[in-house]
Amino acid sequence: MVLRLAALGGSEIDGVTRRIMKYLMANQLGIQFNWKGRYNKVGYENTTTMNIVLEAAKLNFPANEKNDMQVAWAIKEWLKHSAGRINQANKNK
Repeated sequence: MVLRLAALGGSEIDGVTRRIMKYLMANQLGIQFNWKGRYNKVGYENTTTMNIVLEAAKLNFPANEKNDMQVAWAIKEWLKHSAGRINQANKNK
């Protein structure tokens, strides 16, 4: 699974992470998560899926602590904007 997700590619680690999240999770599911699990949402930080996304993103770029932080930031942003993407899709219908 990690190899398949890594094959989605991208020019920067945050772009790869966004592609992986889009591939793995529908926006309707994304609105049920946040990073820490606050406000009656499920925490994404300690999930198996988070580890898979991290490993897949790091396959394309040299592993270092900065990359871990960039992947985490990209996931947080993707989850945060799930509702906005749903609203935008509904407007475009």
